[in-house]
Amino acid sequence: MSVLPIVIAAAVGVAFSVPMSDSNTSGLPTDPTPTIAFGAGMFDMLDNTEQNKAADFRAEWRGAPFYYVFKPTVGFEATSDGGGGVFLGVEADWLIHDHWVFTPSFSVGAWGDGGGKEMGSVLEFRSQIEAGYRFDNGWRLTAAYGHISNAEIGDTNPGAEIGTIYLHIPAEKILPR
Repeated sequence: MSVLPIVIAAAVGVAFSVPMSDSNTSGLPTDPTPTIAFGAGMFDMLDNTEQNKAADFRAEWRGAPFYYVFKPTVGFEATSDGGGGVFLGVEADWLIHDHWVFTPSFSVGAWGDGGGKEMGSVLEFRSQIEAGYRFDNGWRLTAAYGHISNAEIGDTNPGAEIGTIYLHIPAEKILPR
């Protein structure tokens, strides 16, 4: 059993007990600005065999809050060994004291193994915790730990842990208006 759900639940509890942003004009304990996040990291970082480890690259759109701190997220992920997929999910984005961010998330998506680790199903689920720093200009630098698996709906369910470093850029800086 993964300890990730327990860690997420505990962290959300801590986030509720910490004073939130002092200068946020939205009235919510989150930054209302949609971002485009680019990530790089290690896929299957806790596996004891080198054959399944690969570099992991991501591009994600993270929208404005639709309810309290909950935001939609859509992403693409690719690994250096040809695996990858698309994900759609929701995150709870907490802005703490104007600059610190904490973001647990959950997504569902379609995955292709490529030449990499066989994940056991096209349908995969991703849970992730992320924390980092939000700069005054809205950019963020964060680190994340996530788990992808098929929740035992496939023939096998090996799962994979992923460590990622993200750079978030306000979407208005990238996307045309």
